[in-house]
Amino acid sequence: MLGAISWFSIPFAFGTMMGLGARALLTNPAFPTYPYALSASQVSAGLVAPATAATLMGKSGAISVLLIVFMVRLVLLSTAKKVAS
Repeated sequence: MLGAISWFSIPFAFGTMMGLGARALLTNPAFPTYPYALSASQVSAGLVAPATAATLMGKSGAISVLLIVFMVRLVLLSTAKKVAS
């Protein structure tokens, strides 16, 4: 039961915080698309989280988002493999 709750709440909280962070950082000169907002195609491509992390933490922030996404995919594939067997 706890796993099912985490399956929804953790990605929802991560996405919400990154989205709100991107909106708050639009006026920061370090934001990648400053002075403009991210375009609809960039948002659809999932670049909100890397842009927010890169603004807050520099290059290491973007790398950390890449690592988070990689680890999530790895866990997902591992779980799916265990369920299928």
